[in-house]
Amino acid sequence: MKILIVGSLSSFCSSKNISGTVISLKTLISYLDDRPDIDVDIVDVSSIRGSSGRAALEYFKIFSRLLQKTKNSDIVMYNLSPDGFFYFSPCIWISSIIRRNKHVFRLFGGRPLSDLPFFKKMVSHYTLQLMDLILFQTDELINSAPNSLKKKIKKLVTSRQIKGYNTNCYCDKKENYFYLGHIKKDKGIFELIEAFSKLDVNIQVDIYGPLYDGIDESVFLDADNVNYKGTIEPEDVVSIIGNYKALLFPSYLAGEGYPGAIIESFSQGIPVLASNWKALPELVDEKCGIIFEPKSAEAIMKAVKQFEGYSALERKILSDNAFSRYKYFKAEVVNDNLINMISDILNDG
Repeated sequence: MKILIVGSLSSFCSSKNISGTVISLKTLISYLDDRPDIDVDIVDVSSIRGSSGRAALEYFKIFSRLLQKTKNSDIVMYNLSPDGFFYFSPCIWISSIIRRNKHVFRLFGGRPLSDLPFFKKMVSHYTLQLMDLILFQTDELINSAPNSLKKKIKKLVTSRQIKGYNTNCYCDKKENYFYLGHIKKDKGIFELIEAFSKLDVNIQVDIYGPLYDGIDESVFLDADNVNYKGTIEPEDVVSIIGNYKALLFPSYLAGEGYPGAIIESFSQGIPVLASNWKALPELVDEKCGIIFEPKSAEAIMKAVKQFEGYSALERKILSDNAFSRYKYFKAEVVNDNLINMISDILNDG
């Protein structure tokens, strides 16, 4: 089987700012490289950034390279955001006509293509008709898709390859909460700071992630129990988060999907306190954590106080349930499922 992978393999900044989509794609490529029955080739589209002139030049270079590589591919798999899918639609049209490859589209994140402006949405909808397989990571995205496409849509969750699992997480012996992700307004950062500034000073949260939206470290200075810890190298995430008793994830990001931070927390048996937003309740419920209303510091405070009130046994049960959920997101499980789906469309002719 010859698979051509199309997607972004580098982040905007340093390796510490690496996005979850890049991690997921690199995990997939590593998996494919280890399969002797699969020949994988890659077109990295991450250079399409910067000024409009430079981006246009890079786009045409990648467009040409992509069409050339489709000659020797059975499957072309596009791992893109809604905007990325729109911009590569012409390439999909051409390759569908002259190459007759099978095409797979994997939508990264939780933002639906229906959120695109009218023209982009119409073009993308037409292009979706040409796909042999469409992969969405959340039930919310699948349920909101047009009925005309649902036969082509399958679920493929975000995956992580975790080395070293913590199957014995005793949360009552760990002191602090933590947040891991981009530091943005719509990730609920300001509500998180406000909530912890009103809680007992002994209840603290450590915040990890790159700063965006003009936010700088000064926003954390006025809350004694909020500690900004900077960014973490991807390979160090698991060893660091294993020191915490619960993840706080108060996001109300429009494109929120299945966050890698939650999956990484599950792998260490860490309960999650998350906002009732988009697909987050598909991951987190009362069996492995607490769901609270988004955009509310009071709701965050209430959730933390609820968790603080749990007994050691109750926290242990949440921890065990969190760990048991990780098995659905193991890279080998998710990617085995992907290859089975791809094999099915090849066998269907």
